[in-house]
Amino acid sequence: MAKPKDEPVFEVPEFDETDYIRKERERAKAIILIFIMGLLTGLLAGYLQLLGYTYLSVLIMIVVLVFLGKILRFLKVKVSERNSHKFLNGAMYVLTWMLFWIVFLNPPLHVVSAPQISQADMHYDGKLVQLSTSGVNSFVTSSSLPAGTYSYQLNLTSRYNFTVTSLDYRASSSTTYSTLSDAHFFSSNDTLIFSFSSSVDNEYYFHMNWSGHNRSGTVDFTIST
Repeated sequence: MAKPKDEPVFEVPEFDETDYIRKERERAKAIILIFIMGLLTGLLAGYLQLLGYTYLSVLIMIVVLVFLGKILRFLKVKVSERNSHKFLNGAMYVLTWMLFWIVFLNPPLHVVSAPQISQADMHYDGKLVQLSTSGVNSFVTSSSLPAGTYSYQLNLTSRYNFTVTSLDYRASSSTTYSTLSDAHFFSSNDTLIFSFSSSVDNEYYFHMNWSGHNRSGTVDFTIST
């Protein structure tokens, strides 16, 4: 009977500690850079969305994702060519981008607050007269004015772009609000101009409806004649 040939003994390859450390350093550098890119583009995406450029924010994310490997190589970071490693790098970037995009759009980093009334004026006798205040968003005209129709101007301030969609008002003696059809908002200088008929010694309540950055709300103010 023939004697079986001796099978070759499997030899464990020698562990190259230097090469292992080098690869781990490159992998760590890649992870850090991917995290930073996701952080920056995520915050940028949130800011662009607040400005109304939602599609642009998503487009930037996709462009960075497509060229992620080239960006890392440009930054002199060696990346693995294995598809599994490429997938993990891309997934990490997308998740980091999404995390900081959501963080930017929510408190405490960002709060879309209502526009503020910085000044209220009225057109009278060919002049623009500033109204005095009697409280928060409460304005008083001169008591010597006769009853009639007067024009008013509100200077508004806000951190972000917005628009005034409508203006409703009622007298203190009424419970029904009416919409002022001649209220005009000028976004170039954030000014609202409107007029209404007032009686002597009366108080009027206003609802200013606004919208912007996927938010909307109402600013209440009063004018006493």
